[in-house]
Amino acid sequence: MADQLTPSQDLAELFFKAMDRAFGSIEDGGRSLTPFTMTVSQTEEPEVKDFEEEEGLALARESVADAAVRLRLYAIVGEGYVKREGRQWDAVLVEAGEAGQDHAFLFCQRCQHPEGEQRWERVGGPEVIDRPPCLLARVAQGAH
Repeated sequence: MADQLTPSQDLAELFFKAMDRAFGSIEDGGRSLTPFTMTVSQTEEPEVKDFEEEEGLALARESVADAAVRLRLYAIVGEGYVKREGRQWDAVLVEAGEAGQDHAFLFCQRCQHPEGEQRWERVGGPEVIDRPPCLLARVAQGAH
């Protein structure tokens, strides 16, 4: 089973669509990000599903795992924190994975409120911070 060290073009495009949607929902209002999934099956059109519940990220992961047999790509988006440059930053976190890969990519995009404002702004560029197991790996392995 191949395991790419960099995301494929399709996975990178899905990541940027997911990140843009995440920031589109929080940049202007300073509100919390509602966890969501963005998935691509063989039909090629990304599907988005929001998870409003307190356990939103866990439900999002479960949703992707349950649909894994029909998915080609996935992104799970939520908010969290990362430590960089000696401080803790607010961050948008995106786990993005692709069928046929053992590992996904966990990206972070640091963000902050400009002084005296409620809106969020991005700080730096997105970074890969981890390589968790891909939620679609088991399906691809079972298909052989």
